[in-house]
Amino acid sequence: MAPSSLNFLRTLALFALVGLVALSLGWGLAGWAGVGVAFVAFAVLCWFCWFAGDRHLLSSYGAKPLTRKQSPELYRYVQELAKAAEMPRPRIYGIASPAANAFSTGRDRYSATLVVTQGLLDLLSGDELEAIVAHELSIIYRQDCQAQTVVAVLADVLSWPGRVLFFKKHRPSGNPLGSLLSLLFAPLTAICVHLGLSQGRKLAADESAARLTRKPSALARALEKLDERAKRQSLLANPAHQGSLLMLGDTGNIFSNLFATHPETRDRLEQLDMISKDMVRRDNNATITAMNL
Repeated sequence: MAPSSLNFLRTLALFALVGLVALSLGWGLAGWAGVGVAFVAFAVLCWFCWFAGDRHLLSSYGAKPLTRKQSPELYRYVQELAKAAEMPRPRIYGIASPAANAFSTGRDRYSATLVVTQGLLDLLSGDELEAIVAHELSIIYRQDCQAQTVVAVLADVLSWPGRVLFFKKHRPSGNPLGSLLSLLFAPLTAICVHLGLSQGRKLAADESAARLTRKPSALARALEKLDERAKRQSLLANPAHQGSLLMLGDTGNIFSNLFATHPETRDRLEQLDMISKDMVRRDNNATITAMNL
């Protein structure tokens, strides 16, 4: 089955789970009247996730459109690689943050947005930036960005009551109601995150990027740099957004660990090393074949 079909089924399953929980709560609290209210609220939530989720995610990080004049190198890589992949060029947004990270959002490859931080642009060299662009374009092409957007917005909505009461200015407030809501909603939110996002999507995007640019070592160097920076400077506006990001931030708290959906950076580097060796072997075989003609 194509990745886009799998993502669509995952998204439907995710909506079905949230809808079932919402209708059950409505019935338990107010009978049929509660079911009616829950259904309307669920329908609004679905519409918001599907049609306005990307704008919500961009707003959460304060992302702004990047012009070609502001980042000509980034624009060139996006344009060249999108053409090579035979896909529309996504919109390009930037985040004025020293954290080095990136993500893609949108309903499909025709309405997608690629987002990078200023920290990423400052940190990476040319071929490393090209490799990261290729990774994000693969996320868009496979329509993983659709699932990432829906999951991030749903997780945001589900975790919002507990986070508002539990945290005050990014620090625990000690509010017992917030603690209770966090304990109640965090497992449901985590289930939604893991149900909606494939564990192998980052590895698949890494492989596609390496084969598109034919520079797996450049992507490996970029991931190492980003991993090191992410341990010191996290981009997360909400731990439940982790599935959308290229690189995990600090996972030293229970909420970050609960929503973690990325493979270990070590596993990603090992895969890229195998791809690099496979490319060398194929090139050698092609050379030997040409010499024997």
